[in-house]
Formats: sequence, C-alpha cells, structure tokens
Amino acid sequence: MSCQIKSMIKMTQLNIEFPPLDQIEQRLESIESKLQEIHRENNQQSFRLLTTEEVAKLLQFTTRHIQNLKARGDLAFIQRGRTVRYKPEDVKAFIEEHYVSATNYGGTKK
Repeated sequence: MSCQIKSMIKMTQLNIEFPPLDQIEQRLESIESKLQEIHRENNQQSFRLLTTEEVAKLLQFTTRHIQNLKARGDLAFIQRGRTVRYKPEDVKAFIEEHYVSATNYGGTKK
C-alpha cells in the first residue's frame, strides 16, 4: 500500500470537521472589536490626575515633602478649591529635571 493511500485512510478515520470560514471570520471580527474596545478604554484612562499621596508613593517621598515642593514651585499642580492634583507628565518632568546620571555626577574620586 502506498504512503498516499495510507494517509488518505488515516484522514478519513479521524473524520476532522473544520468550522466554516464564515464562523472563523465572525470570531476574528469579534476578537478585533474587543481589542479595539480595550484600546479605547486604555486611552481614556491615560489622562488620570494623581493625588498628593499617590505622587508621594511614586517618588518615595513623604506627603509633606510633596507639599513643600508644590509650595516652592518645584512641582506643578492643579488646584480647585482645596483639592490638589498632579498631572503624571509633570511628575515625570520633575523626575527628569532632578535626575543625575553617574557620568554627570560631580563627586570626588579617590
């Protein structure tokens, strides 16, 4: 018996049924729409203001130190009444402004 005939016999024994292409296409469209929805949700959540406590935790400072930075004008903020919030990009700018790389550090060498 030739290899081709053996493989045909094995294929008929398995009786493999594939879903119609229309069902596969519908499933892929469903997955694509869910991914687009997740992407939209992530973009909407990207503009989130931070509280003083969140900034303090992020920078590993005390809340009082964050308040001092705000009072000195070192850290930009938004205030409406007594509520104070910080834009994530302002916190990032603060970090970058105060970053000292090892090559730029003016320490003394022994």
